[in-house]
Amino acid sequence: MTVSLCLGDPAVRLTVDGAALLLVWPDGAQRRIDTAAAGVAAMAARLAGSPGLPEDNVLRSRDAARLFQVIERLRAAAGLAWELWGSAGRIARVEPAGPLFELAPPGDGRVLDPFCLLRARTDQDGGTTLPMVLEAPDIGCRVLLSPQGAALAAGLLAGVDGGTDAAALRSLLLRCGAGAGPRGFWSFADRVMHGASRPPDDGRPVDPLPPDRRGDPPPALPWQNAATATSAGGPAADDLLARRRSLRDFAPEPPTRAAVEAMLSRALACRSVRSLGTARWMERGFPSAGGLGEIAGYVVSRDVEGLEPGTWRHDPLADRLGRLGDRIDARLRLLDTAAVLLQRPGRPPPALLLLTARIDVLASKYGDLAYRLALLNAGAALTALQLAGDELGLGSCALGTAGVRRLSTLLCAPEHDDETEIMLAEIAFGVRR
Repeated sequence: MTVSLCLGDPAVRLTVDGAALLLVWPDGAQRRIDTAAAGVAAMAARLAGSPGLPEDNVLRSRDAARLFQVIERLRAAAGLAWELWGSAGRIARVEPAGPLFELAPPGDGRVLDPFCLLRARTDQDGGTTLPMVLEAPDIGCRVLLSPQGAALAAGLLAGVDGGTDAAALRSLLLRCGAGAGPRGFWSFADRVMHGASRPPDDGRPVDPLPPDRRGDPPPALPWQNAATATSAGGPAADDLLARRRSLRDFAPEPPTRAAVEAMLSRALACRSVRSLGTARWMERGFPSAGGLGEIAGYVVSRDVEGLEPGTWRHDPLADRLGRLGDRIDARLRLLDTAAVLLQRPGRPPPALLLLTARIDVLASKYGDLAYRLALLNAGAALTALQLAGDELGLGSCALGTAGVRRLSTLLCAPEHDDETEIMLAEIAFGVRR
């Protein structure tokens, strides 16, 4: 069994011209890539053939460094895919969902993700040689399968030992990221729903509206033609809620650390811990199922007076912010995406607040209701934060998603478990105008 690299776009024709490679697209567009070595060009040209360029050949090449550079240039031009070949032909093809996907090194000890979904392809551009596709909500690729590969994959998902061919496919799937984590508290539907609401961590820009939805007329709503609005609240509630607005433009002066800390303290800090018999619960500034304290807040600072740029976590028990190590590229991507979602591209907000939830904590008491309750709790916390910020002169706007899917992408904390603490809501904020 062989894992080979190949061009991601099978319609691109790749030819060798001495020490150079020539890429030709169906529309006639061309691109020339100089390799400075005829041997490297000849080996890289195998990416366009069958069975592609075996990984082992790349690693054993005397010009491995130069070959890797050429492969990366080809990836940027026409994409890259991986294929698994056996004695009977091609078994599987791995197609990345974005440009930053990479196969992980081979490893052992993991089991196949129980949330993998095997289904028939709805697109048949590549013919009928790979009629099935294997997907999982959290991996950044899809795996196209031949009939033989589909049979092997079905056996793997059912826990059947299919011999060496199945072991090779299992290894490939694990390298794609389909290794199971501590997910016993997730339901399949929740996993799919959460995966669909988060962009992949592959550097692609987040679009606030999917392309196939642009231009759709908004549905008619009964309140749109109402002449007046009425409220059943008292004077205090009327005053509080009447001032609440989602703001996309902020004052030029930055918010202060004191205001940010006060907002977090009023909304997220633990006010008391109570107990009754063996039950214990935390009381905070918002209603929360079970009072289990699974909601946490992270501040991504860009321009906050007294708060260095970076990522900070609010400790609800100590009621203070603590600096965390983060990845600058991921932090900037978060802020840039927020600017796009605010419809202010190029003008990121002074800061973002990320709300996360420990799903395993909720699942310990509520089982399959955990994800639904996490969404409800995060919504209540988000409202409390916005109202508290308004009282402190901070304007805010809740966002639908973020430019980073997982906390481990943002934080320099490899031990962080993305299956238990997940990002659910984001708020852009700054000083009210």
